[in-house]
Amino acid sequence: IIRDLMDNEPMLYSWYDYPEMLHDIHRFQMDIYKEQMDKILKIVKPSVLFFEEDLSGKNGPLISPATFDEFLKPCYEEMIPFLKERGVSQVIVDTDGDFTKLIPNFVSAGVDGFLPVDVNAGVDIVQVRKQFPGLKFIGGFNKLKS
Repeated sequence: IIRDLMDNEPMLYSWYDYPEMLHDIHRFQMDIYKEQMDKILKIVKPSVLFFEEDLSGKNGPLISPATFDEFLKPCYEEMIPFLKERGVSQVIVDTDGDFTKLIPNFVSAGVDGFLPVDVNAGVDIVQVRKQFPGLKFIGGFNKLKS
């Protein structure tokens, strides 16, 4: 949401320049998501829910693990139990690039798996699987070739 509101570069600066504003945006976003998801999950019963984060590029995460923990982890820690209480069994994060440095942060927040495991960013699905055997991964192939 923040990237949609600001675009990439202003968003990246805002973590440092406007932390209170970002916390307010996240709180507002969480309130809306929970209100709407509560209604939706009374009608639709998905077993898997995807979050699109795209927090990484070819050279690694665009934010530090500490920034993730301050701003995003509380959102996941609030939303994932909310979703699971309503029947969602798996929460998967869709993030491109080399996200491997953030995997422990996502896992500690309750995320169950990731996609697409971007080989174009040098992510080796075999190594990631060895390091995190309990996670679910989708991908590990070159999605840019047809």
